[in-house]
Amino acid sequence: MARQNQTDYPVRIVQHIVVPMPDGVQLGAMLYMPDAPDDGPFPAVLVIHENRGLNPHIEDVARRAAVAGFLALAPDGLSPVG
Repeated sequence: MARQNQTDYPVRIVQHIVVPMPDGVQLGAMLYMPDAPDDGPFPAVLVIHENRGLNPHIEDVARRAAVAGFLALAPDGLSPVG
């Protein structure tokens, strides 16, 4: 079993992005892309958190999805409220 919260996974792109919403709110998210020899297209997954927001465990789930070959987006549903 892989160690959780490991940060040295072979992912090519890890970046924080901001998604503008229709009501003017800005939703923060983490985007993970697999370290693959081509530029895709990749299958995608949306990693949704529980009531605690985008925490290290959810970021780790998204990283592991990217290691498995998926483009993973983990939005922070609590970012509009601080």
